Amino acid sequence: MFSIFQNDRSQRPQQSAPDSGNVIFVFDIGSANVRLAAGQVSPDLQVKILGYCEKPSQGVSRGAVTDIEKLSAVLAQLVDEFSNRYSFNLRSCLVGVPGVFIKSSNEAGSSTVQNGIVSEADKVRAIENARAAVNIAESDFRIIHTIQQKYITETSNEVENPVGQYARRLQVSVHIIGLRRAHELNVRHVLERLASDFRASDFVFSGIAASDAVLKEGDKEIGVCLINIGAGTVDVAVYDSKRLLLTFGFDDGGNTITWNIAKSFGVPLSLAEQIKRYGNADPRYLTEQELNVDAVKIESGEPGEERVVRISEISYIINKCLNNIFRRISDTIQRMVNDGSVGEGMRQVNMAAGFVLTGGVARTRDIDKVLQDNMQYGTSNFGQEPASVKICVGIPRGVSAADEETARLMADPDKAVVVGLIRSGYRISVERQTQGRREEEKKGGVTGAARRVWEWLRSEM
Repeated sequence: MFSIFQNDRSQRPQQSAPDSGNVIFVFDIGSANVRLAAGQVSPDLQVKILGYCEKPSQGVSRGAVTDIEKLSAVLAQLVDEFSNRYSFNLRSCLVGVPGVFIKSSNEAGSSTVQNGIVSEADKVRAIENARAAVNIAESDFRIIHTIQQKYITETSNEVENPVGQYARRLQVSVHIIGLRRAHELNVRHVLERLASDFRASDFVFSGIAASDAVLKEGDKEIGVCLINIGAGTVDVAVYDSKRLLLTFGFDDGGNTITWNIAKSFGVPLSLAEQIKRYGNADPRYLTEQELNVDAVKIESGEPGEERVVRISEISYIINKCLNNIFRRISDTIQRMVNDGSVGEGMRQVNMAAGFVLTGGVARTRDIDKVLQDNMQYGTSNFGQEPASVKICVGIPRGVSAADEETARLMADPDKAVVVGLIRSGYRISVERQTQGRREEEKKGGVTGAARRVWEWLRSEM
């Protein structure tokens, strides 16, 4: 028989800020915890965590800001603790956003190649035309991701980079994700309360961040579905042939399990959260001792009043909630494949690499077996033979830390979004630097030509 208890966590020693390098700061504002991290990313996408702090969430429910005062207060405490411990001076952060507040679609655009050789301008024009075709109300959503899938020219319909190739017409397919403006404004309002000049530098869909943390390029090439299950939200991202095809999310997760345990056993949510940790994703996979003997003792707080709950009862509730989540994901993917949302002419999605789970709920024992049971019957309909469904729990890859304790913390599916946000921040930075260089080269080319003409005229005169 087990008793319910909590462990005290000791404070980590203060560390000094790094001497150099581009440091990326990220906020993961979840329904259970708010997290703040700093990291550096090398050109080969290895992440080094330079600082990490987290606190229990307040003012957040199902991914939504429910109380600006409470959330501002806990973020202020988090920033103070982070700054004091690591000597960082924060003024901007990249912020993750849950799938419940996104709207996405696959769009196509094209441009006429004026000179017969595709230029960067032709490429940009095709992407802009694809963005113009998206059916997202600008008053309700702001586009935060335009992810290129493939280009089509006269010679190939699988072009990765068309610049420099011969073509008379360039077509592009993109995956576009819009963020609900109301949620963005709420988050920005909260951050502005930390300091007048504090801002959100960028917003990244948490499903993309988790994918960046755990998926390999080979997984994306043969097809994979990333499922990030947090306390209050579920994020899903589906890749095939290296292309991001589907993204969506909904409000469900670990807190739903906690609520059901609390209602079933008549206990407070705080106690239900602790009881949940003793359960299994499915009572069928319990050991004989767990099934017939082991139980959790619940103390009501009143002297002499207690009750015993079997682990099998807890596991039954967890299983029911997980089945609902996985069936909803499967049904949504199937519907989007059937209605053509994956792209024009596509009637299936290959997922040979299977399904990868991240988020706090992914730590539930035997959750992979429950997901496999749910996906076994229907995956052949969207590109997979039932007998070959692969399931795994994703651990952030290519991560190191300034201290051993932080390194251990990061080796957890629950930290996938944090690690992925840092990697996503690096990608955004590189993309902007590349774009900036192209613009400077364009200006420099004109200036250089003008200078050469002037020098020629001066020499002739």
